[in-house]
Amino acid sequence: MILMVSVVAAVCSVVIGSALLVFQIVNLRNQFKNHVVSVSEVAADFASAPVAFGDEPGAVEVLSALKANEDITLAQIRLRSGEVFAQFGDESSIKTVLTQNDYTGFDGWTLNVVRGILVPNQSYV
Repeated sequence: MILMVSVVAAVCSVVIGSALLVFQIVNLRNQFKNHVVSVSEVAADFASAPVAFGDEPGAVEVLSALKANEDITLAQIRLRSGEVFAQFGDESSIKTVLTQNDYTGFDGWTLNVVRGILVPNQSYV
């Protein structure tokens, strides 16, 4: 009887522990996504002036500020033509070039965030 109670308690502990672990992983992943999306929206806002005036060094400076966040390994500003206007980080980490104006999604454990840059008197870049 004691053995049966111990086995049931152990199984319940493993199931509850596994459920808690999965919950924590999902929760941390969502918090990470929300943080990176916020940072990307701020970077897109700050990059609108350099893009509008064709100031590549200014755009690189905006993106270089992202190095303060070690979770961000690559940031690019791409023009409508697909040409890279400015970049921060190692391009070898790109698995897929995304062309949408607004996209957020995981590719495995890699989070891809695409935000359009609104340039005054123009549509998204």
